[in-house]
Amino acid sequence: MIGTVRTNERSWAIDVISEINRLVATTSRSIKRAGGESTLTAQSTRLFPDVLLYGGDHNTNVLQGWELKMPDTPVTDPELIRNAKTKANLLRTNSFVLWNVCAAVLYIRGNDGEFHIYKTWDELRHIQSRDEVDGSAWRQMLQHMLIDLNGYLETNAIQSVSIIDALTEEGIIDFVLNLSPVVADHLRGVSTRDGDFDAYVSLWWLSAKHEYRDVDDKWYALARLILVNWLNKFIFAHILKTYHNAAGRVAQISDTTTVVEAEGIFSSISATCDFWNIFKPLLGERYLPKAVWHALVQINHLLLEFRFEQVSPTLLHQLLQKTVYASKRRVAGQFSTPPTLAALLVRLTMKDKTGTMFDPCCGTGTIARAAYQLKKAYQMPAKEALATVWASDKFAYPLQMATLALVDPDNIGQVMRIFRSDVTGLQAGQPVSLHDPYDGHEVVEQLPTFDSIATNLPFVQQEDFAKLNPDVDSINEEIGRLTGSTLDKLAPRSDLYAYLVFYLWKLVVDGGRIGLIVSNAWLGTAWGTQFQKVVRKFFDVELVMTSGKGKWFDNAAVVTNIVILRKRPDVTSKSDQPISFVTLNKSLAELNTDEVLDGAVAHALVGEGATSGSFVSKQVYSPQEIDEFEAMGALWSGLFADIKWMHAIEDRLIKVNKLFTIKRGEKSGWDPMFYPMENHGIEADYIKPVLKSSKSIDTLLAKADAKAFCCLADMDELQRKNHTGALAWIHKFERGVNKTGEPLIPVLKKLKGPNLHWYSMNNAAMADLVANVNYDKRLFIARLRERSFVNQRLIRFTKRDEAVDVDVCHALINSLIGLFYIEFLGFGRGQGALDLSAAKFQHQMMMLNPARLDETQKQKILLAFAPLLERSILPILEELEMADRNTFDDVVLEAFGLTAHKASIRDALQTLYRIRMSVKVAE
Repeated sequence: MIGTVRTNERSWAIDVISEINRLVATTSRSIKRAGGESTLTAQSTRLFPDVLLYGGDHNTNVLQGWELKMPDTPVTDPELIRNAKTKANLLRTNSFVLWNVCAAVLYIRGNDGEFHIYKTWDELRHIQSRDEVDGSAWRQMLQHMLIDLNGYLETNAIQSVSIIDALTEEGIIDFVLNLSPVVADHLRGVSTRDGDFDAYVSLWWLSAKHEYRDVDDKWYALARLILVNWLNKFIFAHILKTYHNAAGRVAQISDTTTVVEAEGIFSSISATCDFWNIFKPLLGERYLPKAVWHALVQINHLLLEFRFEQVSPTLLHQLLQKTVYASKRRVAGQFSTPPTLAALLVRLTMKDKTGTMFDPCCGTGTIARAAYQLKKAYQMPAKEALATVWASDKFAYPLQMATLALVDPDNIGQVMRIFRSDVTGLQAGQPVSLHDPYDGHEVVEQLPTFDSIATNLPFVQQEDFAKLNPDVDSINEEIGRLTGSTLDKLAPRSDLYAYLVFYLWKLVVDGGRIGLIVSNAWLGTAWGTQFQKVVRKFFDVELVMTSGKGKWFDNAAVVTNIVILRKRPDVTSKSDQPISFVTLNKSLAELNTDEVLDGAVAHALVGEGATSGSFVSKQVYSPQEIDEFEAMGALWSGLFADIKWMHAIEDRLIKVNKLFTIKRGEKSGWDPMFYPMENHGIEADYIKPVLKSSKSIDTLLAKADAKAFCCLADMDELQRKNHTGALAWIHKFERGVNKTGEPLIPVLKKLKGPNLHWYSMNNAAMADLVANVNYDKRLFIARLRERSFVNQRLIRFTKRDEAVDVDVCHALINSLIGLFYIEFLGFGRGQGALDLSAAKFQHQMMMLNPARLDETQKQKILLAFAPLLERSILPILEELEMADRNTFDDVVLEAFGLTAHKASIRDALQTLYRIRMSVKVAE
């Protein structure tokens, strides 16, 4: 009956929706449809408005939401307003309407980000109770409201939001992720009752934790994955309705549906439509608190409202890709491969676009999608492109997003070759279980030998991968068997990816390429040097790329490379192919995706006659040159600069270890004992200077910043000399324990060795020169004004004998060539610090040989060096511009007959420094 309104707000909302749709069917300009019936659940807490207005082509824009109440709830009710604001923020709309029959209020978000009253309709203000509500009156008021709202929409006062943005931007997905702490607590509780679940999650976390630097709780990280997994299931099922009627079963999930029942519904959809990797139950996903599950069900009701079956395939594809991107951005970890980097990796790796490509550590599928896109860009039919892209991962959690990444309107109904497996267990020819997309039955295919492999290998700490891959070290036996040499094996401290490369070698055809994203540690470490020797038997190393402008993984501490390898069938000899060391001079943000897909960047890197240019700087070295440079101390991290001038200086150099003993500074074992505070009472005979921190080094002449207790005398000698201060100091610590509760005496005896007392520091460990372990902007080796101990965080240079002229050596080691060698021997860490070690200085550091100088040349060098001793050490780029520095370097280079090479040496130093520091450049 039209004269009265039902007194139930839910019933009235349905009437209002029907009336709006009747009114806008013929007259509305911007408002195309009203909805909200599906979201009017029986739950006391509802996430979405009572009424939703839609507009745009195919009703793909959300215009605003309305909250409806009866007259006994005023439109000024604070709780009503607060709920309406929350719901508007959830949908990312800039307006909402409150209506209690007698009055309606339009709120619009202002420039200050807050909602303010914009329009009030109060023509029925005389109505005071539900009993007075007249159906014809509110319908007339509604008509006036719609006329005004259409006008505000046309003037842009009210702004719509696309259903794509409503689902994938900060609103709904962030609301879901904000439920993570509640889910995490629930998962933690389940783990106490389910040991198998606890063990699996712990194993997953060993592998994944290195990607979640901002999360230290495995349950919180897993909760985020589970929530996004559920959200993606709902969204994809609604998209799939356009292509498969069976996907419509998602509408059966209602307030009364349990989590387990919902899993069954999704499994039934997959049985008909495939996409098992998207719909399959994941370990832990059913462990949701009731309130969280009901929130997800309400989102499913909203998705029903959006009527995806009426949306164009193009928009559905955009929604799908933005869903994947939003999921990755929030839960995939720091090492989720950026799309531009994935495109670049695939472009460099996949020479034959028709060949098979595999990502065995696919994570969220960015690289696999880049391969698929590249194939399509070369006019390969979607069916063939999809059939030649394979992907797998050790854990099931990322496979949902990997599958979503490959979904395309052109390939719906095709088999996706995505499966779960550990790369170390893969063998060419083994059966792989897939699913037919039409009836869901199992399809078994043989794993091919691939034309190319492109992957972002996992960053796993050495101490963890024995638990994750306990059999991985067996690859050393196979390497030795294949090469016929027991010397061909990886060093014990090699990162996991070094081992995985040789598993991949077995999966690629002869001449096929493997493109890798790996940390740069292999370029500048001892284990990396051994890896290089072995890998050059199994592969031609075609290209090593580093970034010259910003890190490729924004939030991660690791600096990464791209490496392109080509499989060699003969592994008994070393590759004789040259290697390109390439610096990418653009950040990922500056790279145009079309430039990558069209091959402009790839051609600049590896095209015929390609040289350095705006995209890249490129150095190409033959194996013979690399061997020669390595004999001069070179690490591969230094080969991104042009160092061919080093041939001219080889006979002028000497290893620094011929003149100095080089070791880490003294490890006291117990600082409170060996670095006494003031008023210690120890005799002066046993107090020596110590330099504890490089921060106190301002000039090239450093002075000790603390005192050390150094006593080589035994207790009897101290008694005879009546040195009671030293005796009392020693007795003070005899019964002491360290931080872990162990008695000091046995701990220190073990540390000091058999030739020293437990309370002694070795005075032979006093330093003449001191170097840093982690240089930043300043490069230098300082001389100690007074021979001193140095802390273990520093590196000491102690002259081997009295014949060593420390002053001249100090000057030469701080000359241009000496500074180059400091930069040359290290590699950059995530914050730009130069990673060095005492071992590198000891075994690889070289300097200009002072024995080649006569006394006159020495005096000229020292005279030119003197001004540098009197001023502060400057950041290296500023240092190289200083007049006194240039005068000094000119004198040194002239003395050694190297003046013509000054510009080349300087350029090489600056190149390596800028590459290292580029990680601090915001992309």
